[in-house]
Formats: sequence, C-alpha cells, structure tokens
Amino acid sequence: MDEIDRAQRRAEEQLADALAEHRRLMPQGESAKWCEMTGCGERIPEERRAALPGVRFCVDCQAHLERLEKTRK
Repeated sequence: MDEIDRAQRRAEEQLADALAEHRRLMPQGESAKWCEMTGCGERIPEERRAALPGVRFCVDCQAHLERLEKTRK
C-alpha cells in the first residue's frame, strides 16, 4: 500500500466518521406539527416532517438557527 492509498483510506474513514456524527446529531422521533421557535408557530409541512424525523422548526426558523450557529464558530 503506497502513500496515496493510505491517504485515500484515511479520507474515507474521516468521511464515514463525519457522516456518523451528523446522523447522531440529527433530530429523531416524532416530528412537531407546528414550529417550536418562540413567536413563529407556523405549521410544518407534512413533506418536511416525513423527510426529517424529529424536526422541530419550520424551514425559515431552521435556516435562521443555522446562520446563528455559523456566526458563533
């Protein structure tokens, strides 16, 4: 096994670890029917609820939370 093979294997392992961590952090369980962001209360579409088990926020509020999280890093 040469250096390129080792680097490829290491990259694959890092990707697998990152995907596993992402799945672990994703919401699970029953999705909310209404956005839980204070002051919003918009209905969460059935398609979103089915695609993301455990979702708690509407698309707009989730995007807002993700922008806030990026600015904190």
